[in-house]
Amino acid sequence: MVMNDALWLYYTGNTRIGPERLRQTTQCVARSTDGIHFEKLGPVIDAPPAGVTEHIRDPKVIHDGENYRMLLGAQREDKIGRLAQYSSADGLHWHYDG
Repeated sequence: MVMNDALWLYYTGNTRIGPERLRQTTQCVARSTDGIHFEKLGPVIDAPPAGVTEHIRDPKVIHDGENYRMLLGAQREDKIGRLAQYSSADGLHWHYDG
């Protein structure tokens, strides 16, 4: 996504925590002004929404003319697939819409 003359790359970050190696999934962003050197801005969504497992990934970000929208493939706790939608005014601070 190009925003404010910079390239913003949204991606899913997966880490394993503790001896049980529990999965922690976050949605992250890195930004570049030259397309070569990227600054990781860290997780912009640090946990799945209520009722969703850690199987949430592959952010697709669009601009609808007013806000940015992020769509994620997700799995509900009952193992049913779903689509999670978030919105943001600045591309950094995201609100879960459903």
